[in-house]
Amino acid sequence: MKKSRGRPRNFDSEEALGNALLVFWTKGFANTSLDDLAGAMQMKRPSIYNAFGDKKSLYRAALRSFSDRLADGLAALAESTDTEVGLQQFFIGALDVYMSGEQALGCLIFCTAPAEMAVADDVREDILTITVDTDKALKRVFDDAQRSGRISAAADTLATAQMTQAILHSLALRARAGQSRATLNRMARHAAKVLCA
Repeated sequence: MKKSRGRPRNFDSEEALGNALLVFWTKGFANTSLDDLAGAMQMKRPSIYNAFGDKKSLYRAALRSFSDRLADGLAALAESTDTEVGLQQFFIGALDVYMSGEQALGCLIFCTAPAEMAVADDVREDILTITVDTDKALKRVFDDAQRSGRISAAADTLATAQMTQAILHSLALRARAGQSRATLNRMARHAAKVLCA
């Protein structure tokens, strides 16, 4: 009997994507080979193509999946009634993700995608969309805090949102570079205080 050439019998697309995400997160897009992905996903190359498309399509799917984690953190921040405490928890939660493995990998999006943006317009558009959407979500948090009197009425809420995201990026890069958790926790707490002054 001829064997069928398709996905593995117990194929789980979320698990497969999660395994691919870990490879991209560790090695970046350019340094990840199809053999790396096939091994991590426990799939043959044709099955990967059938399920996810080419390597770049799989990488973009991994970026979207990772951005969902950021969205969860933003949702929790939006529900906080103490903006400074909420920001501290937002930054600390991000560090939990950035430093979750044996080796701190930072942020999949902002530690691996910048190199691809110069040569891949669709990746650049993905990152711009994630960046702008995050700015908007953070601005809503600061707009609400401003209306409630939790931050200054004179604060530029869009600029404050952009600065918040810039701190998030810095924490990611510092984590990947090997800065200590204690140092990054201190930076996160101080940043929250400054942003809410």
